[in-house]
Amino acid sequence: MPARVNAVAYFRIVDPKAAIVQVENYMNATLQIAQTTLRSVLGQHVLDELLSERDKINTILQSIIDEATSPWGIKVSVVEVKDVEIPSTCSARMARQAEAERERRAKVNLRRGRVPGVPSG
Repeated sequence: MPARVNAVAYFRIVDPKAAIVQVENYMNATLQIAQTTLRSVLGQHVLDELLSERDKINTILQSIIDEATSPWGIKVSVVEVKDVEIPSTCSARMARQAEAERERRAKVNLRRGRVPGVPSG
């Protein structure tokens, strides 16, 4: 299922001549690289990772985009995934999965003679 992701990339021009000569429109080119990289990197991660390892994913995105835009005299300093919207059907499915996992763990604990919240001793 598709998710809607909002992200921001902060960059600065470190070589104005390269930014003008190397690409026709450095703003548009940087935007295109950022969007393509975002789709590519997020497509390699499961939703759970996107939600729980956002800092790691931000670092990966920043590194890839910075490397791609460096020849244009652009320095990408920060990339941050700001918001992840998942369809309501997907979120309901995730809630059911989480509940099933909690029930499974409770059954395992009961079989082992453990009661959740009560220290075994």
